[in-house]
Amino acid sequence: SIIVSIPTDPVATADAYRKAVQQGVKLVFMDNVPQDFKPGTDYVSVVSADNYGDGVTSALLMAEKLGSKGKIGLIYHASDFFVTKQRYEAFKATIAKFPEIQIVSEKGIPGPDFAGQAETAASDMLTQFPDLNGIWAVWDVPAEGVMPAARSSSRSDLVITTCDLGLNVAIAIK
Repeated sequence: SIIVSIPTDPVATADAYRKAVQQGVKLVFMDNVPQDFKPGTDYVSVVSADNYGDGVTSALLMAEKLGSKGKIGLIYHASDFFVTKQRYEAFKATIAKFPEIQIVSEKGIPGPDFAGQAETAASDMLTQFPDLNGIWAVWDVPAEGVMPAARSSSRSDLVITTCDLGLNVAIAIK
């Protein structure tokens, strides 16, 4: 009777959520509300994370682990999704405050195989820049792809930061 969801596309998903409302389902959204939905009528609440703050925090962690210098790559969500775009923009804005950290490569991944695409992107970065010091991944599933790329390149020294640290990533980096 209740759906808690993060619509990845507030326009494309609107009809599906509208059908759920018509069936009496109560909706709670996280961050993205479908187009033309009215609070209290079409949905119960919208809950938002501090995605910009997550990007800032992951950049500060990267800078700390790198000693405020080095070359890094970024793996972001290629879709124009508000939540992940905020993380990406915040990371870039924050890391720019560290003049000795250079972003040498950026790759957007479209999905749906986010881990696989991130692994390919990270492998390409590590091949192109053998002196790469770190890779930022936009959330835990892409980070799951960065880790095997680092292992395949024998890079146990590679700094990897992400947002939404999931169980698999937490276990792998403990």
